[in-house]
Amino acid sequence: MIQDNALIQQFVVYLEHERHFAEHTARSYASDLIQFYEYLEKSDDTGGDDAARNADATTFILYIKGLERLNYKMVSVARKTSAL
Repeated sequence: MIQDNALIQQFVVYLEHERHFAEHTARSYASDLIQFYEYLEKSDDTGGDDAARNADATTFILYIKGLERLNYKMVSVARKTSAL
């Protein structure tokens, strides 16, 4: 399950303990990464970690443009971009 993704959990620990991010901010970044993984699962046959490893600039651009089409606020798109 994506929510149990070890890499995302390790990233949250890194943000909280090494970068001293607030817990809420680190969890928001984790949520952003989970949302991106879900996007990859829907748009790529390999899904999950393999799709994330193979993601390129075009993948990210299409994802961000999709968020904009869904009328996400620019501040939300910027945070999601930062998380990636």
